[in-house]
Amino acid sequence: MPDVILTIGQITRELLDCTENNMVFCKGIMRQYSSEFARPGDKIGPTLNIRLPAQLRTVSGPNLQVQDYIEQSVPLTIDQQEHVDLQFSSFEMTLSLDAWRERIGRPSGIVLANKVDAYGLGLYWAVPNAVMSPAPSPTTSKWRAYLQAGAVLADNGCPADATWRAVLNQWEQVEVVNELKGLFQSSEEIRRQYERGLMGESGGLVWTWDQNVAVHVSGPAGGAPLYATTVTGGASITVTGFTAAAALRLKRGDLFTIANVNGVNPVSLATTGKPRQFTVTADVNSAADGTATIPLYPPIIGPETPANPRQTVAALPIAAAPLTLVMTANTAYHQNIVHQEQAFALGMCRLQEPFSGQSAYAVDADNGVAIRTWKASDISTDTHASRADEAFGMVATRPIWACRVLSAVA
Repeated sequence: MPDVILTIGQITRELLDCTENNMVFCKGIMRQYSSEFARPGDKIGPTLNIRLPAQLRTVSGPNLQVQDYIEQSVPLTIDQQEHVDLQFSSFEMTLSLDAWRERIGRPSGIVLANKVDAYGLGLYWAVPNAVMSPAPSPTTSKWRAYLQAGAVLADNGCPADATWRAVLNQWEQVEVVNELKGLFQSSEEIRRQYERGLMGESGGLVWTWDQNVAVHVSGPAGGAPLYATTVTGGASITVTGFTAAAALRLKRGDLFTIANVNGVNPVSLATTGKPRQFTVTADVNSAADGTATIPLYPPIIGPETPANPRQTVAALPIAAAPLTLVMTANTAYHQNIVHQEQAFALGMCRLQEPFSGQSAYAVDADNGVAIRTWKASDISTDTHASRADEAFGMVATRPIWACRVLSAVA
């Protein structure tokens, strides 16, 4: 029977279901902060500072050694608005428009969900960890690369729980599933959940695929960059040795290591024995003499006395230590991601109620997803416009609890 009798409230709830069912990446991240925004009588504005647990150190022996208690936070800002806008004439609505869910609701929900997922997966540049997924062949294992990514999370103090997820692009998914045909099984429970992109569980990961996995084209680099500054802590470094010309060298999201600079476990502060990877947080241009300043994450914080619980490297780099880029220059890579749910956070809010026309809201209190629909008519043209809006923001809260799995774009 045609769906033309649906009320705007029913339409909005249907649209919320369609949108939420088509989210993939965003289902596996923190979403409990949406209720903090746009609360009547207690509006905090567009930004919420998410408090991170303090990092503390232990003290050996009986003597008291009081340490500073420092809390850190990251801002979650609602700064994105996406909407689907449609218009129909009275003739179209009377004579042609039926089956609302299939013809309008589901397509609208798909594009709204994909916009949010794509924005979140676009935060890959904040993640400072990466492993390389090998080209498919009978002698290489892509699955092993994802297990390595899980080991990287453990090296970075990530709690081993049931919220570790792997998000693959569709071509990477083909290769991984082909390797593990017998391990990903479609159960009745999964089919009932009606969740797009869910592959199953294996190797301690919940596996999903998402066509919104970002592609990163690495910077052109050039020359042989060398570390030029010694610091006790800092979110940027100066380098020399790029090709002597003013030009783009690195792009936001490029990764590099510094010779003899290993990472540490943030809980024990013991060295991981593996090079500390850094992500470039903004595009980098060299000066005419080949020098450049590289903003990076995590900041370089070396060993101190007493121990600094925010230490990130086992030893500070020495002058003229060479930098090694993780990705080949000018090369495109899929940014598949393995992450724990607290690595990223999503916030959504109810937009202002319109002053004219018909409007309705649907909010999932458990998951924070919010949709507003709004309908209005134009008497001069006998047309009826409608729009479905979502307002959201996303942030990488603990990017060291995520690891990129880089697969070259064929």
